[in-house]
Amino acid sequence: MWLASIARHLRRKGHPVVLTLTDPWLLCPRQLLDRNNRLCNGPFSETGCIEPECHAAKTSRLREAKSFYSQVDEVVTASGFIPALFRPNGWVRDAMIVPHSVDYRNVKLPETMCFYERPKWFPSRM
Repeated sequence: MWLASIARHLRRKGHPVVLTLTDPWLLCPRQLLDRNNRLCNGPFSETGCIEPECHAAKTSRLREAKSFYSQVDEVVTASGFIPALFRPNGWVRDAMIVPHSVDYRNVKLPETMCFYERPKWFPSRM
């Protein structure tokens, strides 16, 4: 996995390596979805995300991905959901949660909108 070699190179040069987890791709190339598009428990779960003949490739990829994960200095994510998917699979480390969006419950829209209508889901008065 080229990510692991980049992380090793940066660390040798004294640069910090920060991983932003936005989805479970590092843990599973199928995004932890089984054949029926349900969330599975991990790459080696009983639900059979990937065909059995891919076992060797999956094992090698997972080992390299875990090596990369262990080399980063900091893990950043937008919520606790993604790290919660990694922990049961043995990928345990603290992650800094940095919300990437705005909590729109406290945003007040003007009564008239210039470019678009008030969304139907947004309350008319706050």
